[in-house]
Amino acid sequence: MDRQSTQGLGNALSPVAATPIATGEMMRSLGVRLKNPHSAGVDLSQADLVGANLQGMDLSHANLRGANLMGADLRDANLQYAQLDRADLRSSNLQNAVLTGASLKDADLFNANLGAACLKQADLKRAYLFRADLHDSNLSNSDLRWANLRHANLTAACLDHANLAQADVRDAILQDTDLAHTHW
Repeated sequence: MDRQSTQGLGNALSPVAATPIATGEMMRSLGVRLKNPHSAGVDLSQADLVGANLQGMDLSHANLRGANLMGADLRDANLQYAQLDRADLRSSNLQNAVLTGASLKDADLFNANLGAACLKQADLKRAYLFRADLHDSNLSNSDLRWANLRHANLTAACLDHANLAQADVRDAILQDTDLAHTHW
């Protein structure tokens, strides 16, 4: 889906809107074909979803490459195996989201809330996680090579068997973080 075909999302999902919410009906009206009522596998690549309320939605296997999800509410969302490469997730709320096996290569997660999120086996190569809140999150077996985790909060996070080669963790909070078998 290109930006032109999502122009109608601007008003419906604008942070200025009273209650920004992406509904199945709205997505269908914009040409998004849902495979089921939960929107798993939907193609929202390059979509403008700034400030969208996607709380609790099933976006597993979704294509969100290059999507603008800045400030989006993705709490409790199912993003298993979703493609979020180069997505703009700045200041988004992904608390308790399930991102197992998701691809977030080169994603911008500046100041994002990923508290208690499940990121097992996620690909976060070169992800920008500066000031991201990852407290109590599970990043076991994740690939964080070349990721920027400066000033990130990783308190009580699980990084068991994670690959942090070349990752920048300067000034990151690592209190009570499980670093067992972490590759540096």
